[in-house]
Amino acid sequence: GSDEVQSEMEVLIDENGQSVKVMAVNSYTRDTGTLTITKTLDKDGAQVEIPADTLFQVYAEDGTAYGDAFTYADMIEGVYVMENVPTGRYYVTETGAEVDGYTLEVTGTGAQQLTEVQANVPGELTVVNRYVQIPVTGDMGSSLPLVLLALFSGVAGLGLYLVRRKVNG
Repeated sequence: GSDEVQSEMEVLIDENGQSVKVMAVNSYTRDTGTLTITKTLDKDGAQVEIPADTLFQVYAEDGTAYGDAFTYADMIEGVYVMENVPTGRYYVTETGAEVDGYTLEVTGTGAQQLTEVQANVPGELTVVNRYVQIPVTGDMGSSLPLVLLALFSGVAGLGLYLVRRKVNG
């Protein structure tokens, strides 16, 4: 964006001996650059489908939101490029990346992960998600045959004991 600085000063003009007020305006345009945000999955984590509505927001170093929030669906193969970003330091946040049945570890987000956007050097932010499947506990489905086997063995053993007792008694 453009920034303007205005200052008013009084200048004495010698020829007529009168003073005249003059307004001086200094304008400059801030340099801009490119910021690339990349979203990936940790290669050692579960390879899940990233929710399309995962939301990203870029912030300037001072915590001011920059640009519009965007979703994973807005990315092209996990990459989102922002052009004409004013030079400075930026970070990104991510929300809504949770997947049912998995724990989520996120790296590369937040104010401690700043990148510098310069006029000729693009800034890059990479968000990495590590999903780990939550083990299912309390499921009787897989251990049911063992439970039934133990139960029937116990009943059969008790029956055999009673039959022997009756024969010997």
